[in-house]
Amino acid sequence: MALAYVSFAAPEGSVGEIAGHVIDGLTGKGIARARVVVTASGEDRMILLTDDEGAFRVRNLPATRINIWAQRNGYLGYPDGSSAQESVTQVVMSATADAPTALTLKLTPQCVIEGKAATEKGASVALVRLWTRKVDGTAVVHGEMKVDRKGEFRFASLAAGRYYLDVSSLPALSSPITNPVYLRRFYKEETTLQTATAIDVQAGQTKSVSILLQSSQGRRIRGRIASAPPNAFISLHFPDNATQLAISSWDNKTGTFAFSDIPPGNYVLDANWNADGRSFRASMPLTVSDTDLDGILLAPSVP
Repeated sequence: MALAYVSFAAPEGSVGEIAGHVIDGLTGKGIARARVVVTASGEDRMILLTDDEGAFRVRNLPATRINIWAQRNGYLGYPDGSSAQESVTQVVMSATADAPTALTLKLTPQCVIEGKAATEKGASVALVRLWTRKVDGTAVVHGEMKVDRKGEFRFASLAAGRYYLDVSSLPALSSPITNPVYLRRFYKEETTLQTATAIDVQAGQTKSVSILLQSSQGRRIRGRIASAPPNAFISLHFPDNATQLAISSWDNKTGTFAFSDIPPGNYVLDANWNADGRSFRASMPLTVSDTDLDGILLAPSVP
């Protein structure tokens, strides 16, 4: 295949040329059909693909600062638009340059964590979350997804590092559909993020894992808000993640709420409402075990 090249429109003062390569950061081999984006002065923009050897050339560049970066499916920085550090560079074109400016952009192969979450009888519907930790050790959700019909999931475009995986019932968010109830479980059957087994992946590695879904009987949670507001938004979430797992039904006449089909585990109960021109909030930790919870009283506070 011929060298992939593109030429900017040649206004007065166009002097520069770039001759570059996009390579695999692990193997050093050229990456064919990588997407190269070139911008000049923050306005002019051009996109081209590398040839079979990973080479490209850009001509008629103005004497200014040139931003250039590369992307390719299967490497970090694609398709979400973010780019790994070595795949981005800046070049200042000089009016006195007598040869093309040579540069190399490196792309790091992505990591993939994939697998299956299923019961002993086979696949079912469930939610899988992928966790990682910040530099300070704080755990954060990197992503989440519903398993497919086969119970399979796939997290791609991951950087090398350490991750954690958990599976739970699908959120019950004001839906008439009743989903199966499962206990929350982390990889290797652990019950908390603190004791969960880590999944370590290296650049370019695909790691396959499996998690057994453990069925459980869902429990009912009922209670009221002390001030009995005319309406309120009440939800449950895990202590380590603010994603809503369930939204309650609400009786505005009695100020009472109710959840159903909640699996045993530790949660945080949240309520938010407005009254007399002010916003109120109530929150409390909640542990669901092998019985229903009744008579919960939420006391309001002004945020």
